[in-house]
This record gives sequence, structure tokens and C-alpha cells, in this order.
Amino acid sequence: MHDEDAALGRTPADGLEEAVEAAPAGPDKRGTVMYVGDADGKKRSVEIYYDRRHVRTIDHSFGEFQQELPASMSSSGNIVLLHQVESGTLHVSPEEVQRHERYYCNFVDLRTGCLLDRRTGEFCAGEWAENDTWRGSDGRTVNLLEERITAAQVVGSSQPPADGPVWSYRNLRHCDPPGRHNRRSYITLLEANVFSLTAEQLGAEWEDSENW
Repeated sequence: MHDEDAALGRTPADGLEEAVEAAPAGPDKRGTVMYVGDADGKKRSVEIYYDRRHVRTIDHSFGEFQQELPASMSSSGNIVLLHQVESGTLHVSPEEVQRHERYYCNFVDLRTGCLLDRRTGEFCAGEWAENDTWRGSDGRTVNLLEERITAAQVVGSSQPPADGPVWSYRNLRHCDPPGRHNRRSYITLLEANVFSLTAEQLGAEWEDSENW
């Protein structure tokens, strides 16, 4: 119900797939990134697997994915860097249309499918450092796991969630799954419908909340 597979209307086996295995993340633990593309070769979605379990499918709503071989992984093998290009057109005048593209680097926790961070610009030109951190081109180090979005963080924010893949309800469910420890925060989010869920989605979440 909360997986992008349902939104795409397909199963992980559909489409043209290319698998990229990550480095081992522990005894018998391994993450796998599978790119699913069209017949024209464009990578429309990325499927995340961990320990042979399908964790999440991330679609191309915010840009086409660019495959990297081998996959760029953190020191533990738990976080993968996904390259994505967002493109669009700008109508400068009735006669002139300009096409523009912007590159984004996405950092995903393979164990949960949580999109930890998504940046653009010089930050993406950095490199992996120790303990699952990323060192930007300016030398500053970011602990990516500390960037993980939580329900309590959204509740405590004075601003509504941005229209993006990190601060989305779907991503929140992967980053901070509802349970006894955060049930109150989730209830607050649902009561205010902070993420502008549809009536059907809200109904499903309220039904789910009985098991939290």
C-alpha cells in the first residue's frame, strides 16, 4: 500500500532490468540496486533489495536515473549514491522554448529504502568518508544517517513539507516506520493531513494505525 510498485501499477519483474550489487554490509547481508528502463534505455525507476528482500521501488517522478557501475557505496555498504537528472522546458516567449536539466545526487539506505538526502550542486562532487559519511567538495562532512527524516521532526516543523521526494509521506514511512515509539506523531500528522493525502489514503492510514 505504501510501496511505489503499487503507484506504478507493476511488479518488480516488469520492464528492462539491470542489477548492480553493493558491497557486503555484514555477514550474508548484501544490498542490490536494480535499474528498470524503457526500450529506449532510459532508467525509469530503481528497485532496492537487501538480503534478497525487496525493500522499495523509487520511480522517476523527479527525474531519470543515471546508472553507475559499480554502484557508489558508503564504507559499510549500507548507503548507495543514486544519480538522477531532472529535465524540463521553459517557455521564454511564444516562439522560444528552452530545455533545462539539473543533476541531483540521492543517498538511499539500502536496509530500509529511506531516501536520506537529496542534493544538487557542488555537494554532489564530494566523496565517501569514514562511518557512512559524505565529504563535500568544500571539505565539510555530513553524517547521512543523521539526515533521516522522522515523524517527530515533521510535527515539530513550522513549515509544511516541501514538495519533494525526501519530505514526502511515502519516504517518511521508509525512514521512520510507524510504531509504538512514534504513534502519537503519526496521529498528529494524519489529523492535520500535513501531507495532503487523499481521502482514500487517509482512510487506509487510519485503518493501519490500529496496528501501530
